[in-house]
Amino acid sequence: MKKTSLLIAAILTVSLAYCKGGSGPVSTAEALQDAACKGNHEEFMKYFDLDEFMNRTMDAALEARGLADNQAAKAQFEAMKPQILAQMEQKMQQEIANNKGGKDCDADIELVSEEGDTAKVRISLKDEEPRVVEMEKGEDGQWRVVFFDEITKKLKGE
Repeated sequence: MKKTSLLIAAILTVSLAYCKGGSGPVSTAEALQDAACKGNHEEFMKYFDLDEFMNRTMDAALEARGLADNQAAKAQFEAMKPQILAQMEQKMQQEIANNKGGKDCDADIELVSEEGDTAKVRISLKDEEPRVVEMEKGEDGQWRVVFFDEITKKLKGE
């Protein structure tokens, strides 16, 4: 009887951890939300792959302008990338510090899809259109945000 009770307790604990996100994309989004809420830029950046985010954003921008196969445009981006990354990092740090305790603290987070090492998570803020973020699991097993689906919509004028 004790073994059965222990087994049921273990299954219940694992199920609750999974529902709360465990170590998956939902828990990463929750940790990202918590870091933003606390104004903790360093912690926030643990869950955000700025380099990959910039690559995907530029790929989407080039594609939206019909320049996806334009090697000169890609080379120009690569040349400007270090400067853009530095500016973006600084801007993100300011935004996180300025919005400490703000609207990010009340977001609802839900898993949209998960396939292998990629996932999409919906982040819903009060009185705003929900955002879907794309995540990838790195070689270290950590999930990180790599793109916002709304960027593609804005580039396409939707």
